Amino acid sequence: MTRKSSRKVRVNPMKKRLNKFLAERGIASRRKCDEMIQAGKVTVNNKIVVPGIVIDDEKDEVRIDGKLIASPQRKKYILLHKPRGVVSTASDERGRKTVLDLVPGEGRLFPVGRLDRDSSGALLLTNDGDLAYGLTHPKFGIEKIYHVSLMKPIPARDVKRVAAGIKLEDGIATPLAIRVLNQERTKVELILGEGRNREVRRIFEAVGNRVRRLKRVQFASLKVNKLRPGEYRFLTKNEIAELKKLINEQKQQ
Repeated sequence: MTRKSSRKVRVNPMKKRLNKFLAERGIASRRKCDEMIQAGKVTVNNKIVVPGIVIDDEKDEVRIDGKLIASPQRKKYILLHKPRGVVSTASDERGRKTVLDLVPGEGRLFPVGRLDRDSSGALLLTNDGDLAYGLTHPKFGIEKIYHVSLMKPIPARDVKRVAAGIKLEDGIATPLAIRVLNQERTKVELILGEGRNREVRRIFEAVGNRVRRLKRVQFASLKVNKLRPGEYRFLTKNEIAELKKLINEQKQQ
C-alpha cells in the first residue's frame, strides 16, 4: 500500500483559513462556518469550496448564499520621489508630513522600504503585502542604489574599507558596490542589498565622514530620474511584472 506524502504545506502568513476569516467577520463560530462551507453555501471567487481552504482576503471574493462578504481590494503601486523633510510612514504621532500626504485620495497604502526624513528619492507605495515582503526582506537582497554627497573627500583607503564591510552595532554592513562619482571625491554611489535603519549614514560615520545629502536613485528596477521631488506616478503593468519576476528569481537562488 502506497503511503500518502506527509509533507507539510507552508501557509503564507498574509493568508488565513476561510473559517477563521468568516468568524472574524462575525458570521458564526469557526465550527458553524465549516458546516456552512460543507453545505456548499460559501463560494470563493464564484466557486464552491471545501472546509480547510486558505484564502487571501485582499484578493479573493467571498460570498454566502450569494451575498458578498468581501471583495478583493484593488492593488495599487505608486512610485514616489520622496522629498526631504517628509517621513516615510503612514502616519506620524508628532504631526509631521508623511509620504501618504503626498498621494491624497489613493486609499490605504504603506511605504515599502526605508528612507529617513532627511533623505530623498525612490519610494514605492502599495497595498500589496506579498510584493512588499519580497522587496524588503534581507534574504532576497533586492538592490537599492544611492547617490551620497559627503561632508569631506573620501580617501581611497576608506572606499576600500566600506567595500570590505563596515562593522555597525547591528552587524556587518557590506555594500554590493561603491564607486566615487566626482574628482573632488565628495560624491559616491553606493549599492546595498538590504535596508537597515540609517544604514548609509552610519556606514560613512564609521569611517569618519558624514552625509551631506542622500538620494536613492533606484529601488529594484524603479528609477526616479523623470520625477521631481514630491511627484509620483502609477507603475505600469510591465513594471509590476518585472518586480514580481525579480523577487521570484531571488527566491530561486
